[in-house]
Amino acid sequence: MPNLIRLAESKGVRVLSLPGGTADVDAFSIWEDGRPFIFLSTRKSAERSRFDVAHELGHLVLHGSLDDCVGNEYDAEKEADRFASELLMPRLFLRSNIGAEASLASALRLKEQLGVSAMAAVYALNRAGRLSDWSYRQACVELSRRGYRSGEPNGMPRETSKVFGTAFPGLRRSKGWGTESIARQLGVWPSEVHGLTFGQAITDVDFNPVKVPERSQARLSVVG
Repeated sequence: MPNLIRLAESKGVRVLSLPGGTADVDAFSIWEDGRPFIFLSTRKSAERSRFDVAHELGHLVLHGSLDDCVGNEYDAEKEADRFASELLMPRLFLRSNIGAEASLASALRLKEQLGVSAMAAVYALNRAGRLSDWSYRQACVELSRRGYRSGEPNGMPRETSKVFGTAFPGLRRSKGWGTESIARQLGVWPSEVHGLTFGQAITDVDFNPVKVPERSQARLSVVG
């Protein structure tokens, strides 16, 4: 079960977290100047955030823009969902490792093995022909009763970026730049840098500029 954020970063995708003020957005992705970006909410469970990363990778691979979609935006979302499900829970794997009629217990083991939500696991098993429609409905009812509809009891640790954990200490050692220095150069508040980097950019609680910094045209990039 690879860390999906770090896998995306290893392929050149910039993955950032969404600040707390964007509670209504789960995730989105864009291409900017030929570079792929994913912005990810940290308000969902770790398992559902993993699916969001896979979903956005689907958009980046399949839909450079909505103009590349066959059909409309609804079709694009369905395509990205199918991409994410196949990436995280390949049907060939399910058919090779799960018996003809899966149980709820086997679905929960699969959830832990693949790092997916319980609801996504039973859906994928149904789609792979390893869980009948009746068993799938019963499993959804039971999972809802156990609290899996709204969260993931005893869930996995949240995945996060490797880039920021390496870049910020490196910038501090080599250039003496802390979060506040980087924020000034970018023309944003330090809290914005903190909010976009999975909380890995530590801010100084005493930092209190006289006015909001002017927006800069500078771009922060990590040179490996």
